[in-house]
Amino acid sequence: MNIYAIRIENDETVVVTAANPEEALERAGLPACLLLALERPDEGKRGFLKERYRVIELNHLHLRLRCKPGGELDLYDADQPTYESLFDLHPSVKLPAMK
Repeated sequence: MNIYAIRIENDETVVVTAANPEEALERAGLPACLLLALERPDEGKRGFLKERYRVIELNHLHLRLRCKPGGELDLYDADQPTYESLFDLHPSVKLPAMK
């Protein structure tokens, strides 16, 4: 199994384990055929889709979660390679300094 990070259109990121990008999209609740549309040479539609969706394979993942007082889990920290990979999915977001 590999680890994939998927940016979806509402600026959320889903991280899943899957055998390939198609399965990763399906595990994220998206149709696997979306990958074909992202790789298609038709720049008009592809460009539009690439702004909304992106799939990358992560070769490293290190996250620290913290339980909030209300019982919800929150992302507390990530190591530098994980942090940079996840923020690379969102080019409009400026990468803040690590703690």
